[in-house]
Amino acid sequence: MTNSIQIISSDKIDKVKWDRCISQNSNALIYANYQMLNNICDSWSGLIIGNYDTVLPMPWRKKFGIRYLYAPAFIQQLGFFGNLSVLDMQEVWNRVFRFAKYGDLFFNYNNKSLLSEIAFVEKTNFIIQLASSYPIILSKYHHDLIKNLQKAEKQNLHYSNEQLIEPCIQLYQTQYQERFPQY
Repeated sequence: MTNSIQIISSDKIDKVKWDRCISQNSNALIYANYQMLNNICDSWSGLIIGNYDTVLPMPWRKKFGIRYLYAPAFIQQLGFFGNLSVLDMQEVWNRVFRFAKYGDLFFNYNNKSLLSEIAFVEKTNFIIQLASSYPIILSKYHHDLIKNLQKAEKQNLHYSNEQLIEPCIQLYQTQYQERFPQY
C-alpha cells in the first residue's frame, strides 16, 4: 500500500486536519468531529491514512487491561471518512484488530462496500428529506404517527428558541445520572 496507516491517540491528532477530512467529504457527520469525540468518548484514537486523507475514529476502553472498542452514547455513526478509494482493507483490518481485539465499531451509511471482509449487522436509519412542503411530508407518514401528532397538538405544545441550557442539563441528570454518570 502506498499510503501510510497509523493509529494516533486523540491528544496527538492534528485537530485541523482531522476536522477538514471529516467536513470535506460527502459522508460528513457531526459525530466524527474532533471536539464531539473528545467530549463524548472516554478515550479514543484515530486510524489515519496518508496525510489525513482517510480517517477512522476508534472509541475505546480497557477492562482487565484489555483494550476494546465501544459505541459511545449519543454517537450514532462513525466509520471511515475521506478518500475511501485508497483503502487496503486487509491492512486496515489488521491494524484495527492489533489495536483492539474486541468490541464494536459503528460505520456510517457510506461504508457498506468496505465491510465485505468482516461480519456486520446492517441497521436501518430513517431519514426524512425536508425539501418538500410539510403537507407533502405529512402525507407520507404512517397513520399511527399522524394520530400521535394530532394528540400532541391537543396538548398546546409550542416551540421556543430560548436556550435554557441549565434546566436541560438538570433534567438530563435527573433522568440519566445513574445510567451514564460520566456525562
